[in-house]
Amino acid sequence: MSGPAPRGIVGPGAEYQGDLVVDGPVVVHGVFEGRLETDDLLEVGADAQVSGEIDVAQALVFGRVTGLLRVRERCTLMPGCILEGQLITPWLDVRLGASIRGELLVAGAAKRRRG
Repeated sequence: MSGPAPRGIVGPGAEYQGDLVVDGPVVVHGVFEGRLETDDLLEVGADAQVSGEIDVAQALVFGRVTGLLRVRERCTLMPGCILEGQLITPWLDVRLGASIRGELLVAGAAKRRRG
């Protein structure tokens, strides 16, 4: 991940359950379950598992995401990633080897959900 240092990290072997609202980039290499929100980048590492309701500006996914992924700017699904559920984004970049099982909505700007 290039750019600013992440402000929220779930490291390898770590598990987090609950709500996480972060002002800045977030990196997950462990297990996250719940609601995650940032106005910045979410990076999901290759061995990471993220499930729940995710609302971010940008997403870079190498691992597994299950549930609702709402990305307001750009979502990139890398080789080997697995997305199961619903993805809403205005810009989707799917690399060869990525797996999508669910519903996609790629149109217009994805609005931030309040509440």
